[in-house]
Amino acid sequence: MEEANDRADELHQQSSESSKDTLVAETEKAESDSKQEKAEEKEDAKSAKDWDVPATASALQLRGTAIAAPQVKSDNRETLVTCMPARDEADEIVGIMLAHLLERAGYRAHYLEIGTSAEMLAMVAERKPAVVCISALPPFAMAHSRRLYRSLRTQSPDLKIVVGLWDGAVDPNRTPIRISGVADSQVSRNLGQAVLQVKLLVEGPPKTAETQA
Repeated sequence: MEEANDRADELHQQSSESSKDTLVAETEKAESDSKQEKAEEKEDAKSAKDWDVPATASALQLRGTAIAAPQVKSDNRETLVTCMPARDEADEIVGIMLAHLLERAGYRAHYLEIGTSAEMLAMVAERKPAVVCISALPPFAMAHSRRLYRSLRTQSPDLKIVVGLWDGAVDPNRTPIRISGVADSQVSRNLGQAVLQVKLLVEGPPKTAETQA
């Protein structure tokens, strides 16, 4: 009986130590994520000092980009693409433009009205799109789009995601890693690029003459 009690105490201690180790690991990860987000917000704030044009006006100026976007007509009416604002109404405006462009390009696209992250994530889970395009205008585009990307990836690990950092200084080497942690994620700085990236995700790389033969 005494041996059984000793064994029970030992198992309880091991369980407590394991729980403590898990809690410490989770706390350290949360602190690391918090530090990274603060660093990104600081960098965004630094770049915002040079951003004199109000975000909404900037969104409206992107209409020219929408008109000039490449025509990549596809026959993908069964492919649902959701355009999701990262933070505010200005992001929503550009998301609406992108949804219209994607419709013209042959996709079944719709946009989400700005809401809380939880509300928008719930709508994505309900509609189950093939691709989600995050729409984010500077300043503070990086931090907000990164949070949304991470939440979407946690909710739907296999979801295809395009991140639009409109008019942002997109470094092709650093920006995808800052957003998603991997170098080959889809990040675009204008509407035309976003449409092409959706096409690439849905249809794959264009076939060469050799492949078709």
